[in-house]
Amino acid sequence: MGETIYVIDPARCTECVGHFDEAQCVVVCPVECIDPDPAIPETHDQLLAKLMQLQRDHPELYEQEPPAA
Repeated sequence: MGETIYVIDPARCTECVGHFDEAQCVVVCPVECIDPDPAIPETHDQLLAKLMQLQRDHPELYEQEPPAA
């Protein structure tokens, strides 16, 4: 068997926005080889919109309850 290689699909990557404060692939990568692609810059709002589109059937995964008064 050959070497295992993982590829991150930028069309599906939300950089863990809505779930974590930082991209978990970067946190767990043992060789620190994950860098943002400067050709695909995305704002926090764009990443959150992508999350909502990808998880449109499961809004409970990203909707937060309003703070208690």
